[in-house]
Amino acid sequence: MENKISELNRLLLAVKEVMDDSGVALINSVIEQCKAVVIEGIMPEHNETIRFAEKIGFIKQGQKKLHLLISGRYFLELNKESMYDLLPAQKNYILRTCFLHGHFREETLFLLYKFSPDYKDNTFRWSAIDDTPLKVEGWFIERLIELGLLIPMESGFEISSQYINAVSAFLDEGKGWTLESFEQYLAEKKEVGDIAERAVFAYESERLAGLGCEVEAKCIRIISRLRVNAGYDIESFDNAAPGINYNRFIEVKGAKSPFIRFFWTENEMTIAKKLGKNYWIYFQGGIDAKNGVINNDPLLFQDPLNTLMKDADITNTPQGLIIQGKMKGVEVSKPIKK
Repeated sequence: MENKISELNRLLLAVKEVMDDSGVALINSVIEQCKAVVIEGIMPEHNETIRFAEKIGFIKQGQKKLHLLISGRYFLELNKESMYDLLPAQKNYILRTCFLHGHFREETLFLLYKFSPDYKDNTFRWSAIDDTPLKVEGWFIERLIELGLLIPMESGFEISSQYINAVSAFLDEGKGWTLESFEQYLAEKKEVGDIAERAVFAYESERLAGLGCEVEAKCIRIISRLRVNAGYDIESFDNAAPGINYNRFIEVKGAKSPFIRFFWTENEMTIAKKLGKNYWIYFQGGIDAKNGVINNDPLLFQDPLNTLMKDADITNTPQGLIIQGKMKGVEVSKPIKK
């Protein structure tokens, strides 16, 4: 988008001003409202901002109307004082959900692969002199500068220190993906696996929201379908994370029985050892798929190699361990998330 991303605030504030109770606004009314506000003496092409907002899932366009979607509403909620400049929380949200994940993920990965690690200064840099051409449109780079991810240098760019860890993890995501392993993973997925992941995702969202970490709660993601060899299923946060760098990596185990019984692979144990206290197992028992309910809250195990292993019955197999125990989560009755 040639327009600044901050134009989303002008657009969505205009939608909020003229929309009805169902979140629907006439496009012409929205554009007129946008034109009524001049910022920095600039009057951009508002239709371009509308197309961008639709592309990233903030609004839906149809029959000369704009529908404000959940992501757009949340972006507005982060702007409690109705500012036109992007707030830090808005930048983090856009960066994580639209560039490091979401619509522009592949373009961002393609761009950042051209950056080289600078171990002395603990950053990533790209030089027009030493590195291969970026081959991306200028507006894309400008938007990443606006969001604070890229810092211009004399002959190139470097990654902002705030996002070094997030970018490092992001670049590592591309390693080891194959269509073969992806299809094999899907074929082996058990009935309760997807249900357990959705339940844990909802649990984590509620946990972080309860800590007042609303941006982090919106940025949790299930990565198991894309990174079949990651050794965990969900990326989350312990609490507030200003650098939007994931620091809680959750392997989800599900079962119909409320009592612990699951298989832990060699790869998952290797990753658990590497991540230490940042690695968690969430055991989601009590899944009743037939009746569409979950009868127990998940059990949480941080650094399971040093905690769970002490209290569980363990059976060795050539592929990994069968973990069993008499523990179960608090009894509840929750509908299965769709």
